[in-house]
Amino acid sequence: MQASKRIISFVLALVMLVGAFAPITAYAEEAQTTKVKIHKVLMSNEELNKDIWPKEHDGSGLKAEDFGTNAQFINGVAFRIYKVRPEGVTDTTEYTQGSQLIKDHDLKSGDLEDQTYYQLVKIKEQDFVLTNTVEGEDGVAEVILENGTYRIVEDKVNSTYIGDEGETLTGAKAVPFTLELPAGLPDGTGYYDETTALNIYPKNIEDKPEIDKNFAKRQAQENPDFYENLTEEEKAAIGADYKKYQAEKQKVTAEIGRVIPYEVITKIPAKSDYKTVRWEDTMTKGLTFDKNLVITLGGEAFATNYYKLSQNKSGFVLELTAEGLEYLKGKAENAEVEFKLTYSATVNEEAVVDNPDLNNIIFNYNNTPMEFNDPRENEITPKEQQISVNKYWADGANTDVSAGVVVKYYLYEKGLTADEDKVVDSVVKTEAPYDHIFTGLDNDKKYYVKEIVVGYNPEYTVNNTQGTVSIKNIKDNENPKPLDPTEPKVVTGGKKFVKTNDKDASATDLERLAGAEFYIRDGKDDTAKYLVAKSSTEETAANIDLEATKTALDNALKAYNERVKSESETDEEFEAAKKTLKDEIDNAQVAYNKAFKEAAKKYKWEAKTTEGNVPEGAVVLVSDSQGRFEITGLAYGTYYLEEKKAPDGFAKLTGPVEFTVGEGTYEGTNTELQYDANDVNSGYGQQVKNKKVTIPQTGGIGTIIFTVGGLSLMGGAGYALKKSREDDEDEE
Repeated sequence: MQASKRIISFVLALVMLVGAFAPITAYAEEAQTTKVKIHKVLMSNEELNKDIWPKEHDGSGLKAEDFGTNAQFINGVAFRIYKVRPEGVTDTTEYTQGSQLIKDHDLKSGDLEDQTYYQLVKIKEQDFVLTNTVEGEDGVAEVILENGTYRIVEDKVNSTYIGDEGETLTGAKAVPFTLELPAGLPDGTGYYDETTALNIYPKNIEDKPEIDKNFAKRQAQENPDFYENLTEEEKAAIGADYKKYQAEKQKVTAEIGRVIPYEVITKIPAKSDYKTVRWEDTMTKGLTFDKNLVITLGGEAFATNYYKLSQNKSGFVLELTAEGLEYLKGKAENAEVEFKLTYSATVNEEAVVDNPDLNNIIFNYNNTPMEFNDPRENEITPKEQQISVNKYWADGANTDVSAGVVVKYYLYEKGLTADEDKVVDSVVKTEAPYDHIFTGLDNDKKYYVKEIVVGYNPEYTVNNTQGTVSIKNIKDNENPKPLDPTEPKVVTGGKKFVKTNDKDASATDLERLAGAEFYIRDGKDDTAKYLVAKSSTEETAANIDLEATKTALDNALKAYNERVKSESETDEEFEAAKKTLKDEIDNAQVAYNKAFKEAAKKYKWEAKTTEGNVPEGAVVLVSDSQGRFEITGLAYGTYYLEEKKAPDGFAKLTGPVEFTVGEGTYEGTNTELQYDANDVNSGYGQQVKNKKVTIPQTGGIGTIIFTVGGLSLMGGAGYALKKSREDDEDEE
């Protein structure tokens, strides 16, 4: 009997993944129960992949350095223990069909030919063995087991281990492993028991995913306008690259309606067994998500049943389902794999000049399932057109103890459905105080605030009576810190103008002119294209609202000009009405500008028609009572004004006026004309001059001059005619 046991023990020593136990020469009664100490060893990938592992071991205690340089015992790893149904046992009263908590292949060993051996298992009452249960020892789990055969599986779902940089456990050796009890002592004098513990050393390495996001490299001919708008230097800088995870990304300039392509790459380490894989993408208000996300894994399309996708006008949340996580695990069994997300966003009319629009993505991953709250549930209405955000940390303070914490607030306007929600404002706070007030809101609309602070979980409390959202942040120590790559940026530009007479800016007789109308061109000659505003349905921007506001503006200008020409009023009477007339022009101008902004969902450049006409829907800029007009939402570059209509009483410009759009050109410089004559903080505009057309008044000196000149010419002509006739008669 004992000889048989010695042979069995020797065979087990050769085939077990962990803890080969010395042959047993037992002279004492075998133990009925055994204390098992499971030590979790963290090793480097290089050390773990050496040929010496797995290595025979007799169950005695070892030190961390026995497993190589920088190896260490780690806490926070859970194990699940299964008792194997012995071969030949047909009574399954004590044994249940394979637990659904783990898959069959987790219970099987590739070293055993009989792959059905572990299909039927009994789940011990003590399901979990957590680390650090032995006082004074790190990385040790301890359990008392009866004699029998066990399959011990590392339970990543209930493990809490997270590395200093957010690493989770990936590759392993001696995990899972088989344990047969009793086990003999190395010296052959007996068995391990409750007094003399049996030591086992399953080994892991740690790793974490990588991610990066950037403008997409050009693929075939999609979005040609975007790529043609880039410089060679910009083209070379785009494209996601793991090395640029925290590097400053490219900033490109684009006009309203430009489609911006993005790509996100995410590397999943080999041997990963994640229970949470989630991307959350959020765009600032000047970008509209095109809802065209394409997902691939290893270059192959990722099946729709492998993920859940929620999206709105400002981004998306992509999360793998249980089926998708299992599929990913299989794909990453032997090598790292890569996800690629491609999609686009369109620059919209809400883009703010010189204020880069960002497209931020957060990647959450873990070996355990994670829960995420939905900020949409915290609906709030403004109080006096404002929503106040009050920030608190777990200790109730407004200032976090951590240095360098960055807080991002996104204010969403709530749509009728979740996919209609859109970001209408956002702010980034890099230092205390982290409170913020969103202003200029519609009291009749519903909003909600979404906060992103990497490494923290937000708790929202809404007070609709006061129009406040209080957010308390609790540091998340249970999950790896989410990955947050730097964002590429998109920026639009603009330019202001002031229409005047032909006097210098400093002249005392400078006159600002209302009613001038201009087109915008991309060149000087006849081949130049005109800026055209299109709606989202590709119809011209000159819809009913825009036409009505333009007509109202024209009528206000007409009333002003007719009053100026009136001879029935004295100067004093006109001056009394002047302010009212100008206010009417400015109010009509504001309404027209607003209607134009709402209608202009997309800018395009179009040539003249075959008949030589300006294309339908061409943008028309109109100067107000102070001669002011402006254009926003253009890409940086050089453009030209073409005067469509001159101010009343002034000559129309015969050639184009060049102007530049670049960083800071919208605010202008003090070498230009102050934009608002009454506000020094209004910035500056490029002066556009017109010469006045002088038409003499009836009965004035001009009439006398023309009359005398005309009579002289007529007299001279008569004399010349008479003289000519006399000469003819003489010749006859």
